[in-house]
Amino acid sequence: MKTLLPLLFLLSFFQSSFSQKFVRNDAQWVYNFHGAHGVGYTLISYEQDTVIGNKTVKQFGRFHTQAFSVTDTINIRTGAIFLFESNGIVEYSIEGMDFDTLYNFNAALGEVFDVDSLFTERDTGLYHYSTIFSTVTDTFSYQINGESLFAKEIEYEQQYFDGRQDGISHDTLVQYLGLMRRYIDPADLSRRVVDGGEGGYLRCYKNNDLGTTESPGRGNVGSFVYDCEDLVATTSIKNAIANLYISSFPNPAKENLKVKNTTNLSLSVDLIDAQGRQLKQLNIHPGENEISISHLPAGIYFLMVERGGFQKFWKE
Repeated sequence: MKTLLPLLFLLSFFQSSFSQKFVRNDAQWVYNFHGAHGVGYTLISYEQDTVIGNKTVKQFGRFHTQAFSVTDTINIRTGAIFLFESNGIVEYSIEGMDFDTLYNFNAALGEVFDVDSLFTERDTGLYHYSTIFSTVTDTFSYQINGESLFAKEIEYEQQYFDGRQDGISHDTLVQYLGLMRRYIDPADLSRRVVDGGEGGYLRCYKNNDLGTTESPGRGNVGSFVYDCEDLVATTSIKNAIANLYISSFPNPAKENLKVKNTTNLSLSVDLIDAQGRQLKQLNIHPGENEISISHLPAGIYFLMVERGGFQKFWKE
């Protein structure tokens, strides 16, 4: 396995490196996951270019492998993240609508940049905006597979809509790789109390210029023992998951869950609990369907489509 070795270089080096883009078709990220309902990893991989508003953006699929136990594992496509980059500023959107700053590679020493993300209240399921304020506290270089990449030490604090604040945390922002200790979706940690989450520390990264590299100090999680070369080389995750054919709402739900089938065919959908057990097989017709969930205990559930795709929802 290849590792990263930090070396200090002049800041002038960083300014000459901005032409090396973060958002690129050959980029793949793998994040460790140790969440509310299991362990695993999430692969972020390019799917297509698409136009949203007046921007041509890149759509990356989020492919999640999660183990509920040693024998019960699921592979699911949890959706997409849309990325846009211009002059060292990377913007993101999870829903493909509002875009906000994800990374600012141009931020100078002492400069503050903010990232807005959606925070979900567990008790009500209501969504509110929170803001992550990031301050650059140091600049240096990483040596990765013989390449010198610019990096910035980041100190950040999350502030919520009601005035609450998290304590100060630290991370490292590296050219190509992004943040080392925070998942590419900034809101994932705050949503974990509702949907179980899907990401964590950066585990592996690959592009055609750098090859495959392993993030330092990020070992295996739980029963998952894997090599970065194997993870980024395999297409088994993507091959196992087709496009998302259904959507469900509200989330969380209490008595009834509405499931929308966006195809013109009836779909066989399995209702799965957080332990990976099949509770019921549903026949979901084209258009909007309503299923009763009043008998289910509160918790996380999955709707797994036999043709591929899944939805995750919270039962109050």
